[in-house]
Amino acid sequence: MLGLPGFVGLAGLWAAVCAVLGWLHRRGRLVRDWHRDALAVGVLVLAVLAFYWPLFFTESWIPKGGGDLSSFIYPIYAFAARWVKRGVIPLWNPHLYMGMPFAADNQSGLFYPLNLLFFLSTSTLTYGAVELMAVTHVFLAGLFTYVLLRDLPAFGLWRRLPGAPPGAGASEQSAPVGRVPAVAGAIAFMFSDLFVIHLGNLNIIATAAWLPLALLCFRRALARCSWGWAGWSGVVLGVAALVGHAQMFLYVGMTLALYLLFRLYVDRHEGLRVSLARIGKLCLAGGIAFGLAALSLIPAYDMTQYTVRSSLSYADASAFAIPPAGLVSILMPGFFGRGTGPFWGPWLRTEMGYVGVLPPMLAVVAVALTLRRSPLTRFWLILGGFGLLIALGGHTVLHGWTYALIPFFQKLRVPARAIFLFDFAVAVLAATGLDVLLRPLTRQARRALHTVNRGFLWVGGGLSLVGVPILGHAVITSRMSPTDVLRQHVDSMGSLVFFLLLLWAGVAWLTLRRLRLARRTALGAMAVFLIAFDLISLGAYVEIEPNDPLVGYRHDDALAFLRADPEVYRVETAAEVQGGWAPDWALLHEMDDLTGIWNPLRLGAYDVLTWVGISRDSSFYNLYNVKYLIAQRDTPVPAHFEPAFEDGQGGERVIYRNTRALPRAYMVHRTRIASGAIDALGIARSAEFDPATEVVLEKEFGAAPLDQDPGDAGGRVQIVDRGPNHIGFDVDAPLEGY
Repeated sequence: MLGLPGFVGLAGLWAAVCAVLGWLHRRGRLVRDWHRDALAVGVLVLAVLAFYWPLFFTESWIPKGGGDLSSFIYPIYAFAARWVKRGVIPLWNPHLYMGMPFAADNQSGLFYPLNLLFFLSTSTLTYGAVELMAVTHVFLAGLFTYVLLRDLPAFGLWRRLPGAPPGAGASEQSAPVGRVPAVAGAIAFMFSDLFVIHLGNLNIIATAAWLPLALLCFRRALARCSWGWAGWSGVVLGVAALVGHAQMFLYVGMTLALYLLFRLYVDRHEGLRVSLARIGKLCLAGGIAFGLAALSLIPAYDMTQYTVRSSLSYADASAFAIPPAGLVSILMPGFFGRGTGPFWGPWLRTEMGYVGVLPPMLAVVAVALTLRRSPLTRFWLILGGFGLLIALGGHTVLHGWTYALIPFFQKLRVPARAIFLFDFAVAVLAATGLDVLLRPLTRQARRALHTVNRGFLWVGGGLSLVGVPILGHAVITSRMSPTDVLRQHVDSMGSLVFFLLLLWAGVAWLTLRRLRLARRTALGAMAVFLIAFDLISLGAYVEIEPNDPLVGYRHDDALAFLRADPEVYRVETAAEVQGGWAPDWALLHEMDDLTGIWNPLRLGAYDVLTWVGISRDSSFYNLYNVKYLIAQRDTPVPAHFEPAFEDGQGGERVIYRNTRALPRAYMVHRTRIASGAIDALGIARSAEFDPATEVVLEKEFGAAPLDQDPGDAGGRVQIVDRGPNHIGFDVDAPLEGY
């Protein structure tokens, strides 16, 4: 994707920008030393290139196995880009599930500004562009975290500054967190578990990436008594809402609400007037966010009542939670398995919140050295604890309370995703701890550092003397066991050993700082390197795919055969061939499929019509307009399905033609009036119903009865034009009909 020439060009551009900004600063043209920030941002870019080096420098793809990025995100983004470039906002998806809303499906990200930028800046949206979109949001997560950390006061303190406006409450000290600690915290967050495991779920990581910037704007609104910054926080929230992932957006909004509640408590002496003003700022931010995203949010909310996700039982809502035993993966991500590789935990696989080894150590240092003097440290502890408890799902009562009391929580699954709030808090605390350690320490702080370092020594020594022998014994005794058991023990042993190596490296770094054996610059560089080396080593290969994930879209001969048929029809891709045919292939090729990839927001009516026992040999199936079936050669099919084309090497797949398929549009002159939806479905499923000559209508909608025999005077209907928002017919109707 990039290659050596591209890397050299990018490095040259970075060096030139830094040099120009530095020259302008020395000449007095720039007051701030922006060249140092440009240097720091360049380090983040370099870290992204180092993490995704197989993607940029070899023939590799992301994510592992293609995931949702290739099977779901890419087709819907390609469909959206195709129509947006034509000047049309696609409101409807006519290609999958017999048709469903498109713009109202918030997963489409149709109005998200960065998506529109990619849609309009490419002639044809390629999968490489979608991969770049995912990597860009990983970088943005780091960039926004860096900007937030550079805006936080050093040591996390706040106090009223002389001349602060009335109602400003507690204001921060002027000295911000240093650039090196900010880079360390940014790397920790952008390579934390959510951004590694969910790389293929672009809307998840894209929404999460906006959290630091939203919190930055809202924190400034409260600290500076600024309604303008409250407005900007609303803008950022609105952009995050447009990405299209309700759960992650809810977590971002809850973070701002938690911060408001925390500030109201800490500054409770400021009085009711100030408290009401701060609540008003959150309301303003929420109102602006809703106004910006209403174009997407209102239809999405309305659509949920018609989908299979209209409501969830608590058992479904709490599925995919982190079990208490899984918390060991916060420090040893490979202990039970990670990503799409081998996994042996006795629970549903999900993210586990790994954020590195040195960052949690630095976070502990930050808590030990600044907790009593720093309100912000207490907030990060609260936020991290909240995210961790929600991620545990039904294992704690907090998730149940949120399900019962917070609107929209009843529609959300996978509570484990809340672990990214824990990782975010750890990353910020790690930057705070590193910032403290790179400054002169008081005698009391040095004693606290000595205690913390000694605690890490005990932990490392205990695990080395006890954990390694126990797992080593398990490996030796399981060498004659089944391969899976041996592999599990070896993987767990390797995860523990790597953790201990990183732990001892962290202990050595803290020892160098405690004994003042290295300069501040060297210590900072070593800390950034250790964090980056840790997260890149354990995360870089988790979602790298050596095989082209788009093979399932490439069936040129079969597509040529299907396109040769000029009629409007649907294809059914049988479930057993969807490994070879990408489930959403029709959306990419502008054809119509009866099915598609599993979509939690598909219409409930579609499930009713396709899952109630209507088989391929029933007359009602012909109403689906399925003219072709793609199935394995040994798939049993009705007698009127005739082989029409052999697909694949050796013809292992066959395209069958349904000779009884009804047209997409035609006329009938006879009705059956049903008392309701259940009665209508019963009539449609009956053997006596003939969809070629009659239609079932519900009485409550004022259906007009009709019973005519058109003979040779039947009407004619021809589809002459269609798109995502319209369909045009040429109708010849000598008699009244439907």
